[in-house]
Amino acid sequence: MNITILKSYDLNKNNVSKSGRFIPRGMSLAEIQDLETALNEGTPFPKAFREYLYIGGKFNGIGYNDNLGDFVGLNKFYKERIKERGLKIDRPIMFMHNFEGEIGIFFYLDEATDDPVLWNCSVNEDYDSGDGKAIWKVPHPKFSTIVDDAVKAAVGGYSLW
Repeated sequence: MNITILKSYDLNKNNVSKSGRFIPRGMSLAEIQDLETALNEGTPFPKAFREYLYIGGKFNGIGYNDNLGDFVGLNKFYKERIKERGLKIDRPIMFMHNFEGEIGIFFYLDEATDDPVLWNCSVNEDYDSGDGKAIWKVPHPKFSTIVDDAVKAAVGGYSLW
């Protein structure tokens, strides 16, 4: 895969061990397509997320808790918890990070962009935003921005989390 968006992640994947993490392990293109079939009806994910999976989809090495690459399980878990809480999201979504099983980071799959905006979703009121929202934008403008920040942190020997 030609990496055009997550260049920093690709160039620094062997340097993240400075923060005590293991080197990322990526998914093959066939594994990415299988995941797209399972979670997006075969429609390709946004390019930035495909690159993320290709570089570190099995183990990201930069601090995201993605259930060790079990994105199907991660998405099933959060979609069930969203229903239990009584939240309603009428658009297709993809969770890519989990915090304590109470808040997840996701993006919408129906946006025509290579680098999606990320959203927090709290499935527990105790984890809602400061102004009481269960769903709110992540303070990074795009997926690539938060990955770049996580790479910088890992290479620098610390973590965003």
